[in-house]
Amino acid sequence: MDKKYQVFISSTFTDLKEARYQVLNTILSMYHIPAGMELFSATDSKQWELIKSEILSSDYYILILGHRYGSLTEEGISYTEKEFDFALENKIPILAFIKDRDTPTRPSERENDHILILKLDKFYNKVIQNRLCEFWITEEELAKKVSVCLNKEFKNSTRPGWIRDYETTKNVKDYIKIYLDSKLKAGIKSITVKNYTPELEILGKFFDTTPINIITSQKIMEYLEYRQEAFNVNAKSTLETIRSVIKTFFQWLKDENLIKNNPVDKIPTYKNNKTHAIPIESKNIDKLRLSCETLRESAILETFLSTGCKLDEIINLSIRNFDPNNKTIHIEKTNMNPRLVPINEITFIALTKYLSSRADSESYLFVTERKPYRQLTRRAIQFDINKIASRVSLEKTVNTKALRRTFAQKLVEQECPLNIIQSLLGHSNISNTKETYFTIKTSNLEAVRKFL
Repeated sequence: MDKKYQVFISSTFTDLKEARYQVLNTILSMYHIPAGMELFSATDSKQWELIKSEILSSDYYILILGHRYGSLTEEGISYTEKEFDFALENKIPILAFIKDRDTPTRPSERENDHILILKLDKFYNKVIQNRLCEFWITEEELAKKVSVCLNKEFKNSTRPGWIRDYETTKNVKDYIKIYLDSKLKAGIKSITVKNYTPELEILGKFFDTTPINIITSQKIMEYLEYRQEAFNVNAKSTLETIRSVIKTFFQWLKDENLIKNNPVDKIPTYKNNKTHAIPIESKNIDKLRLSCETLRESAILETFLSTGCKLDEIINLSIRNFDPNNKTIHIEKTNMNPRLVPINEITFIALTKYLSSRADSESYLFVTERKPYRQLTRRAIQFDINKIASRVSLEKTVNTKALRRTFAQKLVEQECPLNIIQSLLGHSNISNTKETYFTIKTSNLEAVRKFL
């Protein structure tokens, strides 16, 4: 059988980068599978669980020992020694390659701390005890010794390895279309399948021709790292959505008996600690108003406070959305419900003064102050709010979400009916309410205005 072995590479990292690279290339050139956890932080308990699973799924364990002991775990031993002990405990065949102790080194490649030197000596003695070890001086020499020793170990120590069969030699790309088609046939909404498609296509391009049966948890983590960096994905909620989509795909492969285990099961979730915006106190609202230095700043601040709009809604407002006769703003370009919102006198005056001061012909309600005049971006409006807040010493954060929350809180304090709050905020429904959906029209503006 064409068996592939997985070989776990363990070492301190910064001082042995080139050594690890040479060993990894050697294993690849032998058509086997290198594994190593340098991409992860062992300080996280969940990550340590992932490291243990990778060692357990490996057939052989290579230790590269240099002149550094490395940073310490909570147990007072280095991460490298912790990995070594775990491999030893689980009877994974260990091949140790020790850098000659007399080899000249740079200061960054050796320990200077007396305690760490003693720990390294103790670890060294543990490694060489009852075990054949190979000593090396150059990385090229190390690579040759690894190749020879691994070939001997493959013959002398039988391990499970990975074995090809007809189905599992297919790659991710082969199965994505089958998976999506099966979801459509199972009655999953087409829009859901459509949302899954681009994410799975990126996954397919990343793994290309990699057989599905050799995609491990480590390789999934490498993909998520790539997905984050190459596409500039920073939000934990987005990363969690990506993780969930590929987990569902691999679970289908498992349910279809195409793979033994779902490699995404052991990937920690991306915790998204949601924080609710805190309403701004009335006395601080007055301070913010007084700190506005331009007509545009005043108009933006008052529009947020008077309408409870979301940032994207403010950006897309046009001048025609502002009705000075009825003192309302019509919010139409939104991912929430389009709605009519009455504004108070302060906002009406602020908007009127701001629009009268403009000399441009742009249709957007809020535009840049200099040529070429154009629609304000999200960042520009956030910057204006930050400038206003920076001139006032407040304990709590002031941002667009806090302004929206302040608007809603004021309505609650005024004992405004829940269905009116629902309509003003653009919510489709409010949990646990049986109120009839309330639509704001010109005819009922005055009834609503008393709460603003």
